[in-house]
Amino acid sequence: MVTLPDLPSSSAGSRPGLPSDSLPVSPLFADRFLPFDPTAETGASGTSGVEQIDLRGLIDHTRSVSRHTLVEEVYRIFQTTKLSYLPVLDGAKPVGLCSRGQIGFLLGSQYGFALYARQSIDRHLLPRFMMVGEQEPIRGALDLSLGRLGDDFHHDVVLADREGRFLGSIGIQTLVRVQSSLVREQVEDLARQRRNLGANNRELFRSVIELRQSQARYRILFENSTVGVGLLDASGEIETVNQSLAAWLGLGADGAPDRNLLDAFQPKERGKLLAALQQVETGHDGVVEAWLQPRADEPQRLLQIQLRTIEETGQICACCADVTRERAFTRNAIQKEKQAFLDSLVGGIAHELNNKIHPIIGFSDLLRNDEEPAEPELLRHYADVIYKSSADCARIVRQLLQFCKPAREEKVACDLKVLAEEAVAFLHFRIREQKAVLFSDFGTRPIPVLADPAQIKQIFLNLILNALDAMEKSPVRELRLSLAHRNEKALLKVADTGEGIPPAIATRIFDPFFTTKPQDKGTGLGLSVCQAIIKAHQGEIQVESTPGEGSAFTVVLPLHHTAPVPSTAAEAGLPDAPRRPALRALVIDDEPFVGGFIQEVLKRKLGCSVERALNGAIAVEKLQNGEFDLIVCDILMPTMNGVEVMRWVRTHQPGRLRNFLFVTGHDGGPETAAEIAAAGVPVLRKPFTADLLCEQLKAFPALAAV
Repeated sequence: MVTLPDLPSSSAGSRPGLPSDSLPVSPLFADRFLPFDPTAETGASGTSGVEQIDLRGLIDHTRSVSRHTLVEEVYRIFQTTKLSYLPVLDGAKPVGLCSRGQIGFLLGSQYGFALYARQSIDRHLLPRFMMVGEQEPIRGALDLSLGRLGDDFHHDVVLADREGRFLGSIGIQTLVRVQSSLVREQVEDLARQRRNLGANNRELFRSVIELRQSQARYRILFENSTVGVGLLDASGEIETVNQSLAAWLGLGADGAPDRNLLDAFQPKERGKLLAALQQVETGHDGVVEAWLQPRADEPQRLLQIQLRTIEETGQICACCADVTRERAFTRNAIQKEKQAFLDSLVGGIAHELNNKIHPIIGFSDLLRNDEEPAEPELLRHYADVIYKSSADCARIVRQLLQFCKPAREEKVACDLKVLAEEAVAFLHFRIREQKAVLFSDFGTRPIPVLADPAQIKQIFLNLILNALDAMEKSPVRELRLSLAHRNEKALLKVADTGEGIPPAIATRIFDPFFTTKPQDKGTGLGLSVCQAIIKAHQGEIQVESTPGEGSAFTVVLPLHHTAPVPSTAAEAGLPDAPRRPALRALVIDDEPFVGGFIQEVLKRKLGCSVERALNGAIAVEKLQNGEFDLIVCDILMPTMNGVEVMRWVRTHQPGRLRNFLFVTGHDGGPETAAEIAAAGVPVLRKPFTADLLCEQLKAFPALAAV
């Protein structure tokens, strides 16, 4: 507040500043206030508490002076009050505004009092003042008052009735408080939208449209939102984005108009985004997660993008959230739960493997130590037992490897029925150990879903183990598993006759680290991991429980429809292939027995001429000195591994890459697997049968062309 100098004693007895109705309005002051029609009722009424405020209730004071009031009298009023501004009236109608600072400056100078004290105040009005009518909506009053520039921003706003008569003054502090309340309401509304992004996306859309229509009022909310928001056309061309999304996409200050949203994402992700845009065009909301293009100055980001059509404008509203950390936490939780799961089953797995290995060792020992050659029928029986036991071992190992794999970035089409059967087989010994009676109804037809098989199987395993643990003290132990599909949804149900879930904790069972099990039996991540996996597959999990009678968990996943692929030439309507001449094959494997088996299969089943190499270096030398039609190569080898051989072939003999097959028990990790996939080289997992190897090789051009 401006401090006024003491009033000289010579000013005593000056005329009091009373308003006068007898003076006409002079055109001198016609440009001193903003145009205002006191009878107008402009602005749209809102629904918030702030928007319902009556401007009369915001009046800070009703003090005023007449236009003929002397400067020294106005000065005295400022001295005896804390007011910073006083409206100046011509009769009852405001004609201007004077300020404490202005009057103090006039009279505080060396000759100011002598020059200006006896002049009327209408000669010293502020250049402009703002007057609004009592019927003006609060938003309109805020837009006008808070949109002023320079010193005008701090001036009081004069309130008048319908006839333009003075009602009172509203200070800028009051208006700022009202605006703050309005901003706070909008911030709270945006926070609610963020928490319920899926259910309340339309509310967010309304906010975006309102921001576009009134940028001055809502810019702070739009630009500072942690949710990335953008408006696109039907082809994905960016029209406008807020600061968060602009930063993630690497756009400039102008928002890079005419740039397509797809260009900001990795090439492998653009198909998903394009499909989501096409889905929006059909009237359905699109939800997709995609990785942004890597940038040197930014970490890798995974965005969850929700797309919705704005019916009023024909645009597409894209709401993006950075879920990189959330998905990383989920992946870590899944791996931790897998480890806990394997730790709890390691004894049972070892038992199952030993049971399968024992016949292999036993019958092999009989064959080795038999003094007299056995009958052919008995030899075939021994071979059948050894083959079946080996296949069972391979199945257990394959399931363990698949279960331990990191989550896929891209889902594949798979049969829910097969995954359920494999999960039950994996836990067969545990079900038997718990003395539980299993009732399963998986039907006879495939149930196709688009999923990560290892993650879906983990859901089955977790729910079955939870059911077994719940029945540990139950006299009746019945485990019921069923699969069904209806309304384009696949339904998996796991029901038990255990203790049930107490109502007091029913709402917490999906919380991370919440468990009722002893510390050595549970991590508290099982159900929360299941829920996270199911949500990532656009599904849901439901639970029904009766304390003392048992619980039932139902997993709901969207069905995935794919056209069947013909498995034979006859099914595809193709003629039988002609007999082919002998082909030259190169087998590269550091395990002599494995290489020998592949060699025998190629010779006996495919009639190939075969050469072998124990490592990549020997193989490259043979490739340089000879012609080969087929290459079958292990991945993990000493001296020069299989991936290095593939790189050499791709550089020096790229035509042979079309007839190149990897065989391996382990692909060497995600980076190696990604490089192999990018090169388009198929991989056959060890152990495999002769028929499976032949089936894989028959798809190669070298065998199909002859």
